[in-house]
Amino acid sequence: MEVNIKMKCLINLIETFIVIIWLNLVITGTAHAYLDPGIGSYVFQILMALFLSIAFGMKLFWKKIKLFFKGKKKNDRRQ
Repeated sequence: MEVNIKMKCLINLIETFIVIIWLNLVITGTAHAYLDPGIGSYVFQILMALFLSIAFGMKLFWKKIKLFFKGKKKNDRRQ
């Protein structure tokens, strides 16, 4: 019986939370936002930094990555 009461309280809390979020989305007013023209170059710089970081990381660990996908251990390098 105690579990049933806890479950009802949890469901009631979730329903209240959903109603609050829905009201917040419906009642909000107009957003007066401005996107600077330089935002495109900033996003480009972030994407290039991400790409180069991943490429550098793969370069550092390339042998370990190859051995991992071949299913060999580090000491089993027989060719």
